[in-house]
Amino acid sequence: MSHRLARLPQHFLFRRPSTLPLEAGAFITKAASSIIITRFLSSDGKYKQMVDEVGEARKAAARQMEEAADAGSPTIFDKIAKGEIHTDFIYEDDLCVAFKDLSPQGPVHFLVIPKEKQGLTRLSKATEGNKALLGHLLYVAQHVAKEQGLVPGGFRVVINDGVDGSQSVYHLHLHVIGGRQMRWPPG
Repeated sequence: MSHRLARLPQHFLFRRPSTLPLEAGAFITKAASSIIITRFLSSDGKYKQMVDEVGEARKAAARQMEEAADAGSPTIFDKIAKGEIHTDFIYEDDLCVAFKDLSPQGPVHFLVIPKEKQGLTRLSKATEGNKALLGHLLYVAQHVAKEQGLVPGGFRVVINDGVDGSQSVYHLHLHVIGGRQMRWPPG
């Protein structure tokens, strides 16, 4: 299969098979170390999806992690909350803990997690019985944000939910990020 070098309007370069029509409406994403076209505008004016094998493999792995967490397998956050993995908590009470993220996305980035999952592998699995815990997690998020000097400037609270929400650990957790100007839209 021959390849031609093509230039997108956004000035990204990529290699494409000669059989793939170059369209001005191509969308690309960066996955691992390669750039993959995920959608392109076909000649009939409709967007076509292209196969992203790496992305599909990641989604399958995430579904397996979610199923294991739902079945009661401990996550890394379960182990942190129980003290099986040493972590320096910046906050702790009877219901939750907060600690700094290992891969910070801002000058300040910490997580707030419930000590017990209570079935909350993801936010979309919350029930009426989880309302008090969910409110408590948000209260703790703002309390610790104040302690970390993020108020009055502000901060962002993020809850990733499921594969499409880029959830990587299936134990509900809140990301609190601040110390810089946040951009919109996120992600």
